[in-house]
Amino acid sequence: MSHFPGHLREAFTDWINAGKPATVTVDVDYQPTEWPARKLLGRMAHCTDILPGGYCDELGMPQGVTYAAAAQRLLHD
Repeated sequence: MSHFPGHLREAFTDWINAGKPATVTVDVDYQPTEWPARKLLGRMAHCTDILPGGYCDELGMPQGVTYAAAAQRLLHD
């Protein structure tokens, strides 16, 4: 588990805001790149940063969970 860069955390929350579509835009070497959502979720499944509270509520998860916990749950849903 580890701290993840802001552009990945932002891509994750943008993906949630967009309604969790099948693809997500991630900046790779400063270039917007389309990834399958499962690829981002797989990466975020190791992020120990705390997910902002509003996203916890939106995902039906307790306040204070990590991006990793949220991503793991979404991968299994």
